[in-house]
Amino acid sequence: MRKVVTGIGLMCAPVIAWVFFRHIGIISLKLMAIAVMIGLWGCWQALTGTVTLLAPKMESGDVAE
Repeated sequence: MRKVVTGIGLMCAPVIAWVFFRHIGIISLKLMAIAVMIGLWGCWQALTGTVTLLAPKMESGDVAE
């Protein structure tokens, strides 16, 4: 469950960065790329967390982790 919640939070990073950059009027390509990478990492975390919740035998280790 923790991976799903963390992943969803990290997926919001590119949206928050885009809103911030639009507010200041300049979009930094490097910082936006970093925010997108963070968002992709969050997507991966949410996906693995969801798979672990739906099919716990596919993942080794404790489900609560």
